[in-house]
Amino acid sequence: MGFPIEDQNECTDESALFCIEQARTPVHLGEARVEVVAHETGAPGLTYLGIHDDENTAVAATLGTLRRRGGRLVEVRHTGERNFTFELEQTTYAFDPNRIFTDAGAEAALRDQGAFSEAALEATRAFAERLLEVVGFEQLREEGRLIVTVHNNKPGFQPAESYSAKSYGRGGEHEREAERMRPKRETAPDDFFFVTEPRHYRLLQGGPFHVVLQDNTAMTDDGSLSVHAARKGLPYINVEAQHGHLREQIDMLAYLNERLEESAGM
Repeated sequence: MGFPIEDQNECTDESALFCIEQARTPVHLGEARVEVVAHETGAPGLTYLGIHDDENTAVAATLGTLRRRGGRLVEVRHTGERNFTFELEQTTYAFDPNRIFTDAGAEAALRDQGAFSEAALEATRAFAERLLEVVGFEQLREEGRLIVTVHNNKPGFQPAESYSAKSYGRGGEHEREAERMRPKRETAPDDFFFVTEPRHYRLLQGGPFHVVLQDNTAMTDDGSLSVHAARKGLPYINVEAQHGHLREQIDMLAYLNERLEESAGM
């Protein structure tokens, strides 16, 4: 399915405490090639995942965090678009890459974008499993660690991109998916944490950012990583910020790291 190639070193910032090396893994998806880039500091820290190729604010914020705090970021690169497209047996398929981590979710993701076949579903699920291998999903779970995803939303654009903490509040589109929600008046609703563990909800709720706790008993199987992680017992935290809110997302990542360090929860 793919192997690491072309290591690159990022150590141009003299103020950085850690340098970043890149390991690129090409993964074939039908006739398309997706590049999975692991940004590694070699230092202990959190494992981050950036899965949508158009969410560049999240990647920039996380790379800055790596240089100051260590850890690693796995970034998925495709065409610069949110959805992935690929050709298979002369048919074009497409899906949202954060909807492919369960069988039901992957099938729905393909059907939602148009064409579907069992062969395309098999290729999509194989891609998802290979991505999780690069992330080190099972190792994180076995070591009792957690995974942190980084996302951006775009208010006023597509519904899938424009959701915010309000989506999980009373009358919101995803109200039933949330067990608890802690809103913050002083913070834009587009910038929020989404967690699957009550302990992480408690850890973050005292800060300046909105926090949503997924209801792991009532969640919809939409194929998202939060659903898969909850089922497999791997704690999951999403750091969500509006596109362009670089300073805010950097602050959120700093706050998350500080709270985890204080609680020895990394």
